[in-house]
Amino acid sequence: MSRGTEDKLLVFLEPGGACTDYYTCWYPVLGVSTVLTMNATYPNIWVDLFAYTGIFNRSNPLNPFRNWTYVFIPYDTGDVFSGDRVMEYCGIGINGMMDCVTTYHVGFVDAIMAMRWAAARDPGSRWSLQGLVPVA
Repeated sequence: MSRGTEDKLLVFLEPGGACTDYYTCWYPVLGVSTVLTMNATYPNIWVDLFAYTGIFNRSNPLNPFRNWTYVFIPYDTGDVFSGDRVMEYCGIGINGMMDCVTTYHVGFVDAIMAMRWAAARDPGSRWSLQGLVPVA
């Protein structure tokens, strides 16, 4: 959370892809898996990309959100913030061996919990829910 100077709250849902099986969730395409394993050393490119640009650029006078409090909800569940279940996906891994991975499709729960947490800290504030929408 990044506190702003106005009594307004921006909730940003990090963009990410959807997956439904071992190959779309865990089998790396061009070296990138859809579902990420979050850890302290993982470089989050979205945080780096959005930290000081677009709606997160507090120095841009044209940015209508520059003085709002920001809450960033990370995405790593492969369910576009709509899931609430745990699945085990199996398939042939890169090494040619059978591999099974437990996948936590709990993005809905993550998003609701983060928004409840934010609302409890800024009750009565004006809200805006934002996400990155791909343009064709």
